[in-house]
Amino acid sequence: METKKFEAPHLYTVREAAKQYGVPSETLYREIRAGRLKAIVRRGCKRGLRLSDSAMAKWLDSAYEPYVWEGGER
Repeated sequence: METKKFEAPHLYTVREAAKQYGVPSETLYREIRAGRLKAIVRRGCKRGLRLSDSAMAKWLDSAYEPYVWEGGER
């Protein structure tokens, strides 16, 4: 029987996520407070928010819409 190896998701601090994804950290904090970006914190801690790659990808997908050029030639 083959056992599956558990891989923990990569977790970023807000500052790390801001740098990795090119988004201001203030924006990430605002989105977390508004409930549009899911962050996690260790049990018993009040500080140290962490963001996963999947949470960032989901937020980015919902935050941006594709741009379709409808004008003539430039």
